[in-house]
Amino acid sequence: MDEQPPHRKRVKHFHVPGHFHALTFSTYRRRPLLTNDRWRTILARSIDDACQLEACQWIAMVFMPEHVHLLVLPVSAEASISRLLQKIKQPTSRQIKTMLVEARSRLLDELTIQERPGKCCFGFWQEGSGYGAISFNPRRSTIFMKTPFVAGSADERSIGSGRAPGFT
Repeated sequence: MDEQPPHRKRVKHFHVPGHFHALTFSTYRRRPLLTNDRWRTILARSIDDACQLEACQWIAMVFMPEHVHLLVLPVSAEASISRLLQKIKQPTSRQIKTMLVEARSRLLDELTIQERPGKCCFGFWQEGSGYGAISFNPRRSTIFMKTPFVAGSADERSIGSGRAPGFT
């Protein structure tokens, strides 16, 4: 019997200019890695930079110990949610890995994972493009402005949140 390669989940990102995208992505194995102020600062800067590069405006972000909620508004038809996530995750991961190497931290070994025999990589983020990614038109959504995410009232575990200037 022929063995089929393992099924790999694929998330289809829908991009409609003028629609908000609510994105959620996790740290590796949902470890509480986002409790470090320096690391959250690196992440926030990566979000700013990625949004500029991908013609998106971030509306709100909430950092939980093991995951991130991000609400963005693409302002161009060329914007790509997949590229946006890549441009957030890769620089964040690289900078944190560099800090762990310089500090000779044990955490570096714990976050180094074997992709396949003979190939290891640093894994700060859970593999994949996240979960719960939704797209919606705020003009047609009466629920939008009432959500705790947008209103800024995340639960007590929230350790960093913000709203973009000009959005109340």
